[in-house]
Amino acid sequence: MRSALVVLLGAVLAGAVQPPQLVFSDLEGGTCKMKGTGQAIVADCDLKFEDTSLSQIGETVANLVAKFDAMQEQLDEVEKQVNLNKETHKLNGEAILALESKWLSGQQNDTERHELDDEALKAAKKELVNDIIDIQDAMANLQTEVANVKTAKGATGAPGRDGDHGTPGSDGAKGERGEPGTPGSPGNDGTPGSDGMPGSNGSPGAPGSNGTPGAAGNAYCRWTNTPCNDAGGGDNVFYLDRHTVECGGRNQGSIGDFKLHRCNGSGNDYFYYQYSCCKGTPW
Repeated sequence: MRSALVVLLGAVLAGAVQPPQLVFSDLEGGTCKMKGTGQAIVADCDLKFEDTSLSQIGETVANLVAKFDAMQEQLDEVEKQVNLNKETHKLNGEAILALESKWLSGQQNDTERHELDDEALKAAKKELVNDIIDIQDAMANLQTEVANVKTAKGATGAPGRDGDHGTPGSDGAKGERGEPGTPGSPGNDGTPGSDGMPGSNGSPGAPGSNGTPGAAGNAYCRWTNTPCNDAGGGDNVFYLDRHTVECGGRNQGSIGDFKLHRCNGSGNDYFYYQYSCCKGTPW
């Protein structure tokens, strides 16, 4: 800490060229300069007197300014409340006029309510005035403290040591597991495969020989058959439309009997129809 400070005013004599300066020196040859810059005073060291330094005063001033701003906000809020109370007072005045009108009309009960409203209004007004006086007193005290801080000067103090590092905070609790996502939509069905090539038809078998016609009855009949054709595979009988069973045109008789036969030599894949055409006159 510097001690036995001597004020040197030599730099002040050069004020016509440079801003005014105050130079402090101690017995050890160290110096501390202070110069005016606009409305501020800038120093290249921290002056301290007893336990108070300029840095501490600056922090105090900043805190007081913050308090002043906070009280200014409170004062603004009070002014809003005052304006609101004025509006309320205006409404209460209108209500009083209405009550007086009713009282003049002979409604005595309204007179009592009027007196109650007036007392409540007076009490509210008194409380508001007291709040405004308290705020004004607090503002005056704050301005006095700010003025005292601005005029105070302290000696240069030794810089304070660095504060200890705080203990690192503990890890936060592990978050809960999130909800499982919704299942995805099922994929589209694949394209169906193409149909296989149909198998080739087997060779048709030779038609069987005609059976012996039966004895003639009252009608005259003749037997005939359709050509061999595909049956549809295996033991199936699908292609009946490939056989035309008919006797012909007019006067050719009508179908009497018909039978389905497998073609000889072709297994079960081919068949033919044998049928009779009958009429009432000889052929």
